[in-house]
Amino acid sequence: PLEALIKNLVTIGLLIYLYLKVTDKPAGENRFSMLLLIFFISAFLMFFLFPFNPPPCITGKEKPAFQIPMAPNDSNLMYTMPMDTTSDMTELVKGGDTTVKQKKNSPKDTSGTIKQTTTVVTPTIQEPPSVLSKYSKYNQFGGKTVNLNQGKKILCLFVPGCDHCRDAAKQLVAASKTQKLPPGYILFMNEETFKIPEFYKETGITYPYFLIEDILEFYDVLGSGAGTPGIAYIWNGNVLKFYEGAGARAFNITEMCLFIQSNKLK
Repeated sequence: PLEALIKNLVTIGLLIYLYLKVTDKPAGENRFSMLLLIFFISAFLMFFLFPFNPPPCITGKEKPAFQIPMAPNDSNLMYTMPMDTTSDMTELVKGGDTTVKQKKNSPKDTSGTIKQTTTVVTPTIQEPPSVLSKYSKYNQFGGKTVNLNQGKKILCLFVPGCDHCRDAAKQLVAASKTQKLPPGYILFMNEETFKIPEFYKETGITYPYFLIEDILEFYDVLGSGAGTPGIAYIWNGNVLKFYEGAGARAFNITEMCLFIQSNKLK
């Protein structure tokens, strides 16, 4: 960071000044014990008086109040929402796609053959109850208070200098021009923060952000073993979709848009 560069340049300048101005003491007057004393005092001040505090733990109160089984064939689907069913239809729901099988008790025509009819049904779901998610403590974005546990939200966990994060942001911007997406917010990691203006300029994204100062806390929120970028689709605090890293669970804007469009209230 620019601040560290300035600090190092100032330090080098002071060392050069001392090298030029301070004269060596006569042999026998240099005391190594004085250097040890300075070292131990510095270590005491740094590690005992100002210890590094670990990030706060996620308590049980912050976990979702209900757990709906995950869909077996969709590793990115965090919660499967309850679907409407009717007495004469059999629906197969998988990640927002709906396949409607043949109607039961189909009427016969005059020739005695059974008419097969296929009806396309738009899936409707019940709105999940509001829960206290692990993102609850982050409620300040761009100087405004935001409740991530109410309504539909897109939450992005980005690193300012991460190329994959910038690609994901560009995909969100492109999709927002043709589709109606929920409001989005960004949690930035405290690394290369001077690149945040460049991040917004390059990607064109307008989501407000909050900076997580502690890097360990950022990775704790991102999830154990997860990589950046992390993108979550949240409804009332329930994580319905979560993408992370650049591997098998990498962000897929097409899939997420289809999933969001399939989440229609009754």
